[in-house]
Amino acid sequence: RGVILSKEGKHDEALTQYEMAIRFFPKHKDNFRIYFNLALANLKLKHPTSRAKAIEYLQKTLELNPKFDKARDVLAKLNVKPAA
Repeated sequence: RGVILSKEGKHDEALTQYEMAIRFFPKHKDNFRIYFNLALANLKLKHPTSRAKAIEYLQKTLELNPKFDKARDVLAKLNVKPAA
């Protein structure tokens, strides 16, 4: 549902859906994808704190799945190195 909302430009609503998914399924094996989508939605918001939140979510994505290159690519575009 969050992906659909984000594609429709409803990024605030998408964030709510992603956050609910994390709350309801905190240990799900694919949560790295939800964190990645949280990052992308935050980048589209353009709020003063959204870039920092996006970076935090991208780092979390890589913490959960170090081989998820899409997160590395976005961090590179933001000129941010992945956390060690």
